[in-house]
Amino acid sequence: MTTLSSPQVAVRSEGQCEIVISRSFKAPRALVFDCWTKPELFARWFVRPGWTVPVLEMDVRPGGSYRYVMRQEDGGEFTMQGEYREVLRPERLVSTVAFAGFEEVGWRAEDATVSVIELVEEGAGTLMTMTQTYPSQKVRDQTLSFMETQPGASGADGYDRLAEMIEEQESDSEDVEIRLRPAQPMISIRATVKVADLAATMDDRLSALRDYLERHGARPAGPPFVRYHSFPDIGPDTEGVGDLETDVEEGVPVAEVLPVEGSIASGELPGGPVVTTVYTGVPDGLGAAYARIGAWLQMHGEEPAGPAWEVYYFVDLQQFDRHAVLPDRSTWRHRIVQPIK
Repeated sequence: MTTLSSPQVAVRSEGQCEIVISRSFKAPRALVFDCWTKPELFARWFVRPGWTVPVLEMDVRPGGSYRYVMRQEDGGEFTMQGEYREVLRPERLVSTVAFAGFEEVGWRAEDATVSVIELVEEGAGTLMTMTQTYPSQKVRDQTLSFMETQPGASGADGYDRLAEMIEEQESDSEDVEIRLRPAQPMISIRATVKVADLAATMDDRLSALRDYLERHGARPAGPPFVRYHSFPDIGPDTEGVGDLETDVEEGVPVAEVLPVEGSIASGELPGGPVVTTVYTGVPDGLGAAYARIGAWLQMHGEEPAGPAWEVYYFVDLQQFDRHAVLPDRSTWRHRIVQPIK
């Protein structure tokens, strides 16, 4: 048995024709599975810098096929293709892997490798084990040699990109980052209120959400959030701003779907690709953080997919008792999360 390793990825040969690659992720296995099977997620981590995927077709079902055309900056291309044999979300994905255009025995389309991806819950994270069975020991050994000599050939750099996008980061960096996140159950209260009343109504709603969780014996699955479904366009003249209205939603993520009760709705924060940035300070400075996200979207040609939300790390909902007892406003840590298409 030959073993290769990197700081995060373990690669070993087994038997006569197999290579086993394993990597742990601090993320739910359903999200890891979706990153292999949803084109809009797959393309964001699988493609190496300097490459594009002009063709990405995925019919993810037993008997369905896939095809990727990978293109380098110099115009060079190669095509990966195969068939899905087993699709068992979120734990197992079996497919064939072949490269179009090769004529050498062992590398032709009819000599496809069989890839088995198994995802196992590992604490709060996921252990991914990929077993690739090659058509012969010669082809397996050629592949292993290529992995030993060519940086990134084992896929380690791609798995690092995936980890960066799906693992929760505690960084205070104000850089705009792209992430892939799972859908998250939540409860919330939404209404139209005057700008001048935002703080008072937020106090009332967060208190109502706290009391609801206590009644149902549930705990928050993260800090509370605020999502503005509309917000008035405020120019340099702020006179009368307090009388303008905004459609605002206060909510809290929960571990499982909970029942609707009165004004408290049960829903879901969307999963998929998002851009995000952190801001620490008084709420008046949040505009600059939103501007950073807007500039990033324009630079990268991305489009929003619904309203952003603000995560309030400075609010402990279980201990919450109105804004007056919150810590110094200059220490308030927020994260803005903007879903993208």
